[in-house]
Amino acid sequence: MIANLTGCKVTIRIEAKELREGACHTETGNYLITTFPEERYKVTWLDSAAIYGGTCLVGPRWAISRRAVGG
Repeated sequence: MIANLTGCKVTIRIEAKELREGACHTETGNYLITTFPEERYKVTWLDSAAIYGGTCLVGPRWAISRRAVGG
């Protein structure tokens, strides 16, 4: 649903109990969309992601982060 707003066809990279992650590529950039079945999984993910720096757009049970080309 989130990917449709940018015209992206998501390529699923991770399908796990704690999260689902898809990669998107658009003319304006590459990004990852991560969704979570419960808010607590998002909080854990954010804590872990903080080590790597960067910027995320975060909402209820989802996060969008930029990624490098080919990453």
